[in-house]
Amino acid sequence: MNDEIQRRINELSEHLEGNDDGATEDLKNAVRAYDDDGDHEVLLGRLREGALRFESSHPELSGVLARIIDSLTAAGI
Repeated sequence: MNDEIQRRINELSEHLEGNDDGATEDLKNAVRAYDDDGDHEVLLGRLREGALRFESSHPELSGVLARIIDSLTAAGI
């Protein structure tokens, strides 16, 4: 995996660890599943859903998601 993508996923994991409101559980599960199986398509879909869902309620998280999506897209994934 591209170092930039891994760095972004680590950034996302840090944001998710600090958030215990339950709304981000789906994203936490997506990151765990990606770590286990490396399925870019599933991760990308969940990230896109999350970016839209959290745009107003968690703008910083939404920005992190957008950066990961951009990195995956730039890598041709």
